[in-house]
Amino acid sequence: MRILGIVTRTHDSGLALLSDGVPTLVLEEERFNHEKHTLRFPFLSLAGAFNGQGLDINDIDVITTPWEMKCFRQSAFSAVLGCLPDSLNLLRPSARSTQSTLIVNMPMGLWWGLKWKFGFNRTIPNIVQVRHHDAHAASFFISPFEEAAVLVMDGYGDETATSAYTGSGNRLQRLWQSNFFDSLGMLYTCVTKYLGFGRFEEGTVMALAATGCPTYAAKFRELIHLKSTVNFRSIWTLSATTRMGLSGLSREFLLILLGRRADQTNRLLIAIAISLMRSSPPSKQQSYTSCAHFREVALHAICALVAEWH
Repeated sequence: MRILGIVTRTHDSGLALLSDGVPTLVLEEERFNHEKHTLRFPFLSLAGAFNGQGLDINDIDVITTPWEMKCFRQSAFSAVLGCLPDSLNLLRPSARSTQSTLIVNMPMGLWWGLKWKFGFNRTIPNIVQVRHHDAHAASFFISPFEEAAVLVMDGYGDETATSAYTGSGNRLQRLWQSNFFDSLGMLYTCVTKYLGFGRFEEGTVMALAATGCPTYAAKFRELIHLKSTVNFRSIWTLSATTRMGLSGLSREFLLILLGRRADQTNRLLIAIAISLMRSSPPSKQQSYTSCAHFREVALHAICALVAEWH
């Protein structure tokens, strides 16, 4: 049995092919179109998978995609109408830059894309929608464990941002899930953006954190409360979700966290240092050593500015 998993209209589109339960091929579209974290339909990945393997769409028994549209539409509907009129800002593409607006109709877009690739006279296999966190938790099946506790935490899925499972043999059972906006991942994204970094640069902030001190740890504990139910206080009121989308921090949050030091000067200095770190060397003849030194100096500048900020 061959199962084709496809991701499109959200970041890092691509595909995976399983043959009798064994992963045989994983392709990311960005490797072909050289567009980092691409949202584009994975036409090039499909060409690489099918042309390179000598397969045809008739050889696929079922297609899966890691979003369940009924859950996602309910979550989106509740969010957009949750705090009118400000929550209407969530309809802006810039409010959720990691996903296409068309994700709300992903199965239809997937069906048309496959028709375009293989021919409109061809029959497309059944498309099965898998809940987003179920798809994440399914990594248990390729783990070396017969039994395990599985924790999923991301920015947001189709119905939740954090969920817990138990895995045993070939079964997964969801035990608990958070509310849609109770998301530590989303908070991390908001902080990353506030510091002047771009999309998907949370890892850079995480790395820089290793050079700092827990200056704001106590403040964050005041803002994010771990509850006895293994939940934490919603950040809906702490993030400017309804005004700035899914990657902004409200003035109230910043005043609590930073006090009067929540000014623009330090952000400007950090932005300058980040620009230096990202800059290319002055000429192509510049040696790799010089380029590495240039970036190292810029990185030290960022650390110095952060230390001064503290």
